[in-house]
Amino acid sequence: MVMTHSTHAVSRSLLVLGLIGGFLAAQPSLKELQPKIDAAIHRGVDALLRAQEDDGTWNLNPYAYPVGPTALCTYTLLKCGLLPKHPGVAKALAYLEKNLSNKTYGAACQLMALEATHDPKYKPQMKQLLRRLIDWQKGGFGYPGRAVDMSNPQYAALGLRAARLSGLKIPRDVVLDLAKETMEHKEKAKQLDLPPVPMKDDEYARSNRGKVAGFKYRKAGNRKATGSMTTAGLGILIICRDLLDKKKAPRIINKRIAAAIDEGMNWMRVHWAVDGNPNAGRSWHYYYLYGLERVGDLLRSDVLAGRAWYREGADLLVKRQNKGDGTWGNANDTSFALLFLKRATWQGGLTATAGTGRAQRVYLAAADKADVKLRGAGNPVMSLWIAGFNNKRLQKRFPKVKGKKSGVRVASVQYLVDGEVIHEALAGTKDTWDGEPFPYQHRFRKRGRHSVSARIHAINPATDSAEADTVILESPIMIVEVQDLADSRADAIRDELMDSLFITRTLKVKYSTKERGDPGGRRPWISDGRLSTEWVCKPDDKNPWIRIELERMLNVRRLTLWPAHRIAANGENHIDTIKEIEVYVNKKRRPHVLTNATDGKNPIRLAFKRRTGIKTLEIRITKRTTSKHQKGKAGFREITVSK
Repeated sequence: MVMTHSTHAVSRSLLVLGLIGGFLAAQPSLKELQPKIDAAIHRGVDALLRAQEDDGTWNLNPYAYPVGPTALCTYTLLKCGLLPKHPGVAKALAYLEKNLSNKTYGAACQLMALEATHDPKYKPQMKQLLRRLIDWQKGGFGYPGRAVDMSNPQYAALGLRAARLSGLKIPRDVVLDLAKETMEHKEKAKQLDLPPVPMKDDEYARSNRGKVAGFKYRKAGNRKATGSMTTAGLGILIICRDLLDKKKAPRIINKRIAAAIDEGMNWMRVHWAVDGNPNAGRSWHYYYLYGLERVGDLLRSDVLAGRAWYREGADLLVKRQNKGDGTWGNANDTSFALLFLKRATWQGGLTATAGTGRAQRVYLAAADKADVKLRGAGNPVMSLWIAGFNNKRLQKRFPKVKGKKSGVRVASVQYLVDGEVIHEALAGTKDTWDGEPFPYQHRFRKRGRHSVSARIHAINPATDSAEADTVILESPIMIVEVQDLADSRADAIRDELMDSLFITRTLKVKYSTKERGDPGGRRPWISDGRLSTEWVCKPDDKNPWIRIELERMLNVRRLTLWPAHRIAANGENHIDTIKEIEVYVNKKRRPHVLTNATDGKNPIRLAFKRRTGIKTLEIRITKRTTSKHQKGKAGFREITVSK
């Protein structure tokens, strides 16, 4: 058979259609994925909370970025549905309230986190952060004092968007300059044939040929455009377009923004991937996926470049989640994955809205094979009530008898939490159930997962005797996750850290050895009010010590030492656990010997018999349990003193 040009084209088209059809068939539907997505989010949130320090921070490069990671994780938890009063979120917000970031990433993420609380009390702080961003702008944004890039501006744009959502005004020139600078990072456009796509119901997937241009990290140099930088550029331009609202921008700028978005979307179509960062492999993969989510949700579209971006990305993230600890790597990558799965950027529009509370949590326990329908509302105070019965099952249990009422006669209703009866309501047995809900309100006292169910003692309505044998009808088990309980311990820890007398004094600190450099100065790492920084000795240091010298005598009543730890998901400490220390005050020969009987995470305390003047303080680590991971390393996160 001779193949003509037309038959080649037909064959190629059939092949493409076959590949696309096979791809769509292999992908689970979003409805099938949803239970897995919900479970992944639940486990990811738990993992983030486990990684949080007692002072509310997350320990991710706290030396260079003391605020940014904590702001990102806080924003993530809020977007995943935790309330601002949740203990983990509350202590993170307390830290953010007292620490303004001096980096573009940090300031922008702080704006996002504070806006996500919908609490107007943070508005003055948001104004300060917005002023900082604007002061740092050089057309685009970079690390303050350094050249403009394409990564910092995307967070700056998100910060500007959060400020607008909270009702703050963004100067027109700030937005125009950001849009112009962003377009300078775009590649030179090329006219290309565009690959076929599975879905055509997208304005960026209807053409077969078009201009293609991605975005680069820096406008100068020979770096290629990547997926993460192209989603960054697209996200910035969409936000700028929304902030400017067309009428406020010159027509030529609107046209340039529209053309750049078209070219960037065509680039995404040509280089489409969710299993890696296009043109960058596996590096910055989850960061790229969060960028993809922002573009999709800023456009308010379920289809990008002809692809069901959320379904594809969610399917991959569910499979890539660490089965052991629920993470996708470190806290940053875990946050990016969760923000994608929650579609965190979705918003009805860029209009200032008054603060609104979150919807009350409502629960339902009902199933085809269960007798009783149980409802609950609220958490940690939950109202419980009987919502009905499974009529099909009742008809099998209590067949209708001629001349007798159908239904069920309720003798008593029991509510159970974790298998224990917490409340019982007695009912009359003369009449069949008429819809009485038997309401009860329960307050949970412990955090964690709880099982809630209802058990009803019922009598067959066909039986005349009230003394007839009862039948037990049960609801399915309702799983309730309780987190929003007051955490007085976290408040006390935060107060103790920030009230340390060392905070206001100039200290001179010396170490036997140190794993990494300490900037020193007035607030060295072991007295900076944070548990996310630390002093750790080198692994070959057999007798580690730290010495603190003050300029003037300081009268104290209590000394608290917070051991350094690197706790893994399985509870193991990956550095040595301190078991005994010696504390020498003012170079005295006889030390205070303190032991630590815990897992090494809790503080070690020394209460002096009376107020004691301190000029020098030396702490020696004398006994420790050796770690099999980072053997030989030990130290302290914070040392505090109080009156």
